[in-house]
Amino acid sequence: PTIAVLPFANLSTDQEQEFFADGITEDTISYFSKSKTFPIVSLNSVMKYKNSKEATKDIANALNANYLVQGSIRKGGNKVRISAKLTDALEDTQIWSQTWDRSLNDVFEVQDEVSQKVSALALPAIIANEQNTLNNKDLKIFSAWDEFLHSLNSYDKRVKLKTLKRKSNMSTKL
Repeated sequence: PTIAVLPFANLSTDQEQEFFADGITEDTISYFSKSKTFPIVSLNSVMKYKNSKEATKDIANALNANYLVQGSIRKGGNKVRISAKLTDALEDTQIWSQTWDRSLNDVFEVQDEVSQKVSALALPAIIANEQNTLNNKDLKIFSAWDEFLHSLNSYDKRVKLKTLKRKSNMSTKL
């Protein structure tokens, strides 16, 4: 699955926040790219959708992306609220969201923190969403990615079962 991080929207009246929003977009793409888990649409490709009113499905189709990360920034005084969400573009459903309220004493620290957390929190949500879609697929048309998810799911179940057995054995010994 391919991920596109759309330009974060500046919802404040302060035009200087455009640079801050663009910085978060760029840094978020960088953090996703470092994980090397999924293909990420480049910054140049997504920037043409800055302030776009197009439907998310249309944007996802144009970018050939399965998942869209979208966000916004609102400034009040020396504080900023940053919101991010992850959408399954094929199903047009939101599968994850988070909001951060931060002081703007160190703009770069805020950009780094939020960008890193968006990537770190969205990646497991994508994997979980992909695993859930396996239940609806015909086993005859599994791709290598589907096989990986299936094995990961089996491994997770096995680890949970061993943990339950270990806890059960410990409680019977007490």
